[in-house]
Amino acid sequence: MAGKFLIASKNRKTVSVVEKALKQEKHKIFIAPNGIAVVDLALDKKPNAIFLGMTLKDLNGIDTARALRSLTPTENIPIIFLAENEEEAKLALNARLPLTDCLTAPFDLGEVK
Repeated sequence: MAGKFLIASKNRKTVSVVEKALKQEKHKIFIAPNGIAVVDLALDKKPNAIFLGMTLKDLNGIDTARALRSLTPTENIPIIFLAENEEEAKLALNARLPLTDCLTAPFDLGEVK
């Protein structure tokens, strides 16, 4: 059964890698250009999970995740942070937000799936 996934990252290559992995599995993909759009799309599209970059155009990944956790319709959607390096991964893990995980670049297609 195909799922719905939301991807947001300032890094176009990151978005491309994650999108490719999910499309190979026939999932529906939504791409958000910034943190505010992530919240809007998550409320509208109700994705199965959100792949969220740590650096976005307006809100950073942690603030976007906190906004999602504060809203009842999105509080239980799993979030997978997309860290570009170990420092970003540490920030994501130290935030200790519920229902989150973190992948660190370079992203392995199998791990994304």
